[in-house]
Amino acid sequence: MRLKKWIWHLQGAVEEMEDLIEDGWDKAPALDYPSEERIAELLPESP
Repeated sequence: MRLKKWIWHLQGAVEEMEDLIEDGWDKAPALDYPSEERIAELLPESP
C-alpha cells in the first residue's frame, strides 16, 4: 500500500514538472542576487 501511495505522489510530481517545462510559470519569481561588492563583504578572501 505504501508503494502505491509513493508511486502516486511521484507521478504527480513528474506531471507538475512536465507542466512547468511545457507551459512555463505564470509568475516567475524575481531573482534578486547580491552585488559583487556585497558578496565580497560577506565572503572571506581565503577559505
